[in-house]
Amino acid sequence: MAQEKKQTDELTGSQMKAITELIAGSTVAAAAEASGVDRRSIYRWLRDDHEFIAALNLGRSEVWQANIDLRAELERAALHRLREILDGDDNALAYRACALLVRESTESRPSGETDPEVLRAKASSTLLMAKLGEEVAKGNAKRGYRLGIDPPPERE
Repeated sequence: MAQEKKQTDELTGSQMKAITELIAGSTVAAAAEASGVDRRSIYRWLRDDHEFIAALNLGRSEVWQANIDLRAELERAALHRLREILDGDDNALAYRACALLVRESTESRPSGETDPEVLRAKASSTLLMAKLGEEVAKGNAKRGYRLGIDPPPERE
């Protein structure tokens, strides 16, 4: 296949078509067929062509953001509809709507520290406090022995 003239700054028309197909969820084979190239070309672009990879990633990011925006819009519409149900005359339906809202609002999000340095510091602090507690219980802490470094003197 002859070298195709670049349609945009760095991408050919075939590459643009392949990106569109991949973003839409097509397989590499289907994207290759739709863009008129061999699937090995797309695999090569995915591996070696930085402009192709960047354009594909940008397209995927734009689709992702559009989906987030749509989800937020649908959630707002759903909450408005639930408000209408709660304000309506059907008590059984309003009760079910309340139960749904309470269940959804009380589900907790995952939590926990995500910074390994903070986790290490907390673990170190916890260990130090545990050693201090042991030394106080043994009566060594008040004598000034460094925790975990110097052994306590032998008892007679």
